[in-house]
Amino acid sequence: MVETVKDCHYPWTWMMVTADGAVKPCCFSSASLGNLHDNDIDEVWNGATAIELRKYIKANRVHPVCAGAPCKYVQNMQIRLVQVEAPQLGDNPAHVNEVAG
Repeated sequence: MVETVKDCHYPWTWMMVTADGAVKPCCFSSASLGNLHDNDIDEVWNGATAIELRKYIKANRVHPVCAGAPCKYVQNMQIRLVQVEAPQLGDNPAHVNEVAG
């Protein structure tokens, strides 16, 4: 089974703090949850962005903090979107070719 965003546990179990104080949910994150120069660790860990990120993950959605991340969870979501493409103009599903009598 392919792991997707819903399988990511990092925002509940791990964080990365960069040299400038930015707190990220993982090393692949494109944005931060907050900054330790502006807030203490509890405020960042339990802050609005972190809570929203966790809600997105539970709903199997990619949050802007993770958008474009090269991790397997986000990348597998992009592969999944390609595999479930909508019909294209010119496609002929069987039911479209039926003629009403």
